[in-house]
Amino acid sequence: MRESASGPGATALLLVRVVALALAASMILSAVLPNSHAAYAQNIPVKITVSKGGSTAGSPYYTIKVKVTNPKDSGYSIQSVSLSLAGQEISKHKAPKGWMATAAATTAAEKSQKDEVSFSAKAPLRSGAAATFEIGSPSPIYAFKWSVLGKGNKDNNSSSSYFDSGTKSTNISWPSKDIQRNFKWIFEGEEWTWNPTFSKSLYDYYRNRQRPPTEDYSVYVTDPYDDKLISGLVDKIKEVAAERKWDDWQTINFMISFVQSLPYTSDNVTTPFDEYPRYPIETLVDNGGDCEDTSILTAELITKLGYRAILINPPGHMAVGVSCSDCEGTYYQYGDRNYFYLETTGEGWEIGRVPDEYRQAEANMFPLVARPLITFEWRSELKDYDDYYATYRILVTIKNGGSAAAENLRAWTAFDAAEEEGRVWEQITTDPVDLEADGTYQWEITLSPPRGKYTRLHVQVYGDNFNPVESRSDWFRT
Repeated sequence: MRESASGPGATALLLVRVVALALAASMILSAVLPNSHAAYAQNIPVKITVSKGGSTAGSPYYTIKVKVTNPKDSGYSIQSVSLSLAGQEISKHKAPKGWMATAAATTAAEKSQKDEVSFSAKAPLRSGAAATFEIGSPSPIYAFKWSVLGKGNKDNNSSSSYFDSGTKSTNISWPSKDIQRNFKWIFEGEEWTWNPTFSKSLYDYYRNRQRPPTEDYSVYVTDPYDDKLISGLVDKIKEVAAERKWDDWQTINFMISFVQSLPYTSDNVTTPFDEYPRYPIETLVDNGGDCEDTSILTAELITKLGYRAILINPPGHMAVGVSCSDCEGTYYQYGDRNYFYLETTGEGWEIGRVPDEYRQAEANMFPLVARPLITFEWRSELKDYDDYYATYRILVTIKNGGSAAAENLRAWTAFDAAEEEGRVWEQITTDPVDLEADGTYQWEITLSPPRGKYTRLHVQVYGDNFNPVESRSDWFRT
């Protein structure tokens, strides 16, 4: 069974599997108090570090070394480690002593392309030990996905197993092929040109990124991996402004005149999607986009120039608001600041000028603050039952599509009791973890509610710096 955090009811499989269960004895109910649950879910707090590997002269591949450390107090032995590059070929891999490696394709579309390698342990990695694995690719590696499978140590009297996974940024500057672009625009009657080169590997990295499920596009602005690229463009704008002795008004209008010169393109024409927000490098390399794309690019340029900015969202449109002392015209008040309207599509729109169709419209405003964006899904299956209890295996997969790590993230899972609202038959809470931006994490747990009771599976994910998200199945009898 599969159900997402937004709750599209997918409990049919669970109901079919448990409908034949008989009545059973009852058990004592416990209170639902998510912030005070005992943290006794299984967890492998492995530490993943990465460094640049070696290369062979004449070989066009890039190699990284991935070190997996199993903490002394984990209570688990690591049986296998999997590393994958989303849609990117693995041309080389190396297992440490005592491990075997098997490369495989993760998608049916590219059976010949090996983009995942699994390392299996002949001698499991015990608590307190570490192992280093190598993978190489013809393209620079900016991020990779990892997973580990562990089993309880005999000395801890545990026979349980656990699966854990995530995404890791390499933060390595690779030499790479470049994409050349030539831009030309007019400002104050003068023609300007900019002929930049962009890293193809960085562009491909963003092109392969999953689009975050949100209407708040600030996550695209605050994503950190393109900071060096945008800062390079901003430095050129600052040089021109200093040379011409421009004030804030002229500097911002110069920047926006460049963005407005980019062609307007619709997502359903230039991509396979009806709605496809672009990260800034995509808009630059693709030479244009729609209002969301140019607003995302403008907002990041504005903030890198040193100004406060927000995204302004009138119905069916997107624009930018900038806070500056020399600006005038139409502004929106957000917090204790005035943000002057910036139209990013169509040439000739200066600061504070608003198209007539949006002048009287109500608008949503989004601050540019890096934040986590948490979604999750879960699957459940009946594993065993006796005269008194039914045991379910539950796999919770949590994704952070935001631009900041989720702090002290926990997953609380319970079987609600139909007899009394706010009570549960059984509950469990995972240990807290920090889930990095663009990361994925999984927990596998088992719960055993009593037989013959009306219940539903209830999952809630919460943490220190994001709003809780939750999902419930339909009611059923165990």
